Amino acid sequence: MEKNEKANTAKNVYEVLLRRKEELNNIIERHRTLDREYSIATKATQQIDNILPLVKFQVSISEMNKSRVVSNLYVHDVYSDDDGGVIEFKNDNGVILTLESVETSAGGIGTDEIDVSDLDVSDFDGLSFTFKFDDLGATIEKVKDSGIRIKPDNGHPVFIPCRNGNGLYGDNTILVLRDQFGYGRGELDITECLAEVEEEE
Repeated sequence: MEKNEKANTAKNVYEVLLRRKEELNNIIERHRTLDREYSIATKATQQIDNILPLVKFQVSISEMNKSRVVSNLYVHDVYSDDDGGVIEFKNDNGVILTLESVETSAGGIGTDEIDVSDLDVSDFDGLSFTFKFDDLGATIEKVKDSGIRIKPDNGHPVFIPCRNGNGLYGDNTILVLRDQFGYGRGELDITECLAEVEEEE
């Protein structure tokens, strides 16, 4: 009897150990599967994260082309190039618009321009802008013989001087809103806003 009992006990232990081993193997396999799925899901998420900004940008450009309105813009940069002052706007969707003056008057020396020499990005801190391509006047207020005021959706307008660099007044000194591809999206005649600059002797 003792031998039988010992045999049964050993057999029971063996079976218990086999079941436990099987349970452990199942746990190991399940975790291995979960790790593999986690790795795959992580890589897929990273790929989506890389693609999302581009898709979001494409959607924004499509909506911009359709509505001809861009909102939630903030001033990203203020600088001067060979053609005069430039104010660069940007929103979180990646849309970039620049506001710059174009002199179409003939003759003379100098350039008609918006003068941003005394402006800095900090002058636009916390301000959000909306531009309607077919109505720039909704955002840009003309100030005769002086300049323009850019009106944000919130906060205070920002005054920008406009100068008549050549002493001549043409019919079309205009403010142009361009997108990041260089296409003109809107125009505003600012000839009446130019302040004449006296020539230095």
